Amino acid sequence: MRNPISILPEYATVQEAADFLGIHPESVRRLIRQGKLPGINLGNQLVIRWPELEAMKRRGYDGRLGRPSRKPGETNVRLR
Repeated sequence: MRNPISILPEYATVQEAADFLGIHPESVRRLIRQGKLPGINLGNQLVIRWPELEAMKRRGYDGRLGRPSRKPGETNVRLR
């Protein structure tokens, strides 16, 4: 789960966070920019505390946070 190569054991790199959540690293950066995931700049490295990642995963984050949910067969087309 946690990579011992992390800068500090209590922090994950963007890549480690992406691997843990099953999303692309740019998605992790976007979540941080949107304020949905707290990130910290340590020098030139952006890191995230492991407890924050674990909490996000416990809440059921599946990589689709913020996307509208649709049932199979539903479309965005409105009939007049």
